[in-house]
Amino acid sequence: MVNLRELYRDRADLVENHEIISRFVDDLFLVLRPSTDLGAAKNAHLVFEAIAENVDIKVSVLQKIKQECSPDTFFFTNTSS
Repeated sequence: MVNLRELYRDRADLVENHEIISRFVDDLFLVLRPSTDLGAAKNAHLVFEAIAENVDIKVSVLQKIKQECSPDTFFFTNTSS
């Protein structure tokens, strides 16, 4: 929360924690582009995978996405295990 307060220190209208968090989430959605289309990752700088909990599927999808992306792209994966 301290980092978010610092990020929005010039916003006098954001006082309560929930206001700052809401603003941060709104700002994130200005730059995030969620998609189920693998081609959408072509110009991405960051790819966050959150598909089925099946290693074979995850590896297959990430390999396909990697072919489309720049070598500088960051990849993140989600797992519940």
